[in-house]
Amino acid sequence: MNLEMTSSAHMFIRVVAGLMIVAGLPGCSEKPSEPDILSLSGKVIDLDVRKGLISVEYENEKRKMKVTDTARVTDATEIHINGVLGKLSDVKVGCHVRGDVLVEGKGAQRQPVVLRIYVETAPAPSP
Repeated sequence: MNLEMTSSAHMFIRVVAGLMIVAGLPGCSEKPSEPDILSLSGKVIDLDVRKGLISVEYENEKRKMKVTDTARVTDATEIHINGVLGKLSDVKVGCHVRGDVLVEGKGAQRQPVVLRIYVETAPAPSP
């Protein structure tokens, strides 16, 4: 009988230890970080239409310095050029853009995705 209690006690300890491990893991009990939507304005530094990536240099308000950041452009990204819908291949390196970027996650898990891009180009000079 003493052996049965020991086996039961071992089983109980294993179950409790397992529950403690599961309860300590991040997952359902941890709320995911809320995504941020940032409005940015800057100059296009690099563009990869095939990969759907855009790199923009802009003034970081917190750091009080210029930074360059790269974000994904998806099929859902709205691209407006002089008020007309366009596509990523219409955007040129060196042009000034403004837009809204959805940033999910923090640190290494950070994933910026462009929601909207607005490009205003100077009109062509008249002959």
